[in-house]
Amino acid sequence: MKNKVILCLSALLSILTFSNIFSSELQKITRKNDIEIVDVYSKSDKKIKDQIVKIFQNNSEYLDDFDDEKIKIILFKNMIAKTKVVIDKNKKVLGFTNYTFNPGAGFINYTAIALEHRRKGYGTLLNNAALQDLFDSGCKKVTRYSMRKNKIVHRFLKKRGYKKSFISFKLRLLGPLLYCFIPVGLQITKKDFEKNLSLQKK
Repeated sequence: MKNKVILCLSALLSILTFSNIFSSELQKITRKNDIEIVDVYSKSDKKIKDQIVKIFQNNSEYLDDFDDEKIKIILFKNMIAKTKVVIDKNKKVLGFTNYTFNPGAGFINYTAIALEHRRKGYGTLLNNAALQDLFDSGCKKVTRYSMRKNKIVHRFLKKRGYKKSFISFKLRLLGPLLYCFIPVGLQITKKDFEKNLSLQKK
């Protein structure tokens, strides 16, 4: 019994230490670049939400027939989903991510960066912030689906510790014609996230 208590306390201390290190690193980056990562809800600033909708619509991977209201319902009114954005000092939205909590598992649904602000590290910041939130909430694994043709996203995710899910391998059995139209599922565990985060700091 005593050993179990010690193990639980040790695990809790490890979680708190890692969370504090992540928060400290995030603060350094945001201060350096004069940006901020904030949560967006249905009652948040309309101007910020409108900018997110525009970025969503300009992202070629997402469906073209989503009107403004449908996008707002998906991003801001889903009770088990959350949206984070990177904004600059003028409240301009540079990018966003939307993710979902499920018992034991999490999903990153959408991530998009404004065209003029890509390749500046904002995608990595949002990915890390979403993963940290999901793992702190008890998720064991986090999955991100992306269309098979989007090789840029696949490279981005693999570089940050994601691996192809077992489901993606099984879907190959459907045959090449159907398989090419099915999104790729890439997953990451908390252990792989922590390992990749330490590599990013070097």
